[in-house]
Amino acid sequence: MLKKRPGSRVIQVNSEGHRFSGFSFKDPHFARRWYTGLRSYGSSKSAQLHTVWELAPTYASQGVMLNAMHPGEVQSNIGLNNGWLYRTFKKFFINLMLKNVNRSSDALYYLASEPSLGATYGQYFYLTHPATPAKHAQKNEHSTRVYQISKVLLQTIINR
Repeated sequence: MLKKRPGSRVIQVNSEGHRFSGFSFKDPHFARRWYTGLRSYGSSKSAQLHTVWELAPTYASQGVMLNAMHPGEVQSNIGLNNGWLYRTFKKFFINLMLKNVNRSSDALYYLASEPSLGATYGQYFYLTHPATPAKHAQKNEHSTRVYQISKVLLQTIINR
């Protein structure tokens, strides 16, 4: 359980990948929809943002600032389980356009420590700049439902 201490900041590392797909209440596990890694990734990142929107006001009332951020286009090991073709493409083409991961760590440090952001909550950042998430991932009537589904799924995992 997260101990909520006034003055604390929680930064959920999200992704611009949330733009790939919204969350489907009818088929959250892609049992009936056409599955692709990008669509499922986008769906999960959209669900994470909805959870931030749902929890941020409650956390803020307890003095804890909850925000989300996209870490930028940085070199990481994401996608290395996608097969040899993707790994080769990533190694020789994608990685050439990506930045060092220190860029992300610097942004996280800034969001966690910048005094002027002390009362900021429920915001989505692209690195250190406020950004607007995709329409399907913005706070709306779906945020509470997504959060409730997340709680049920988490409890299912805990009870295994």
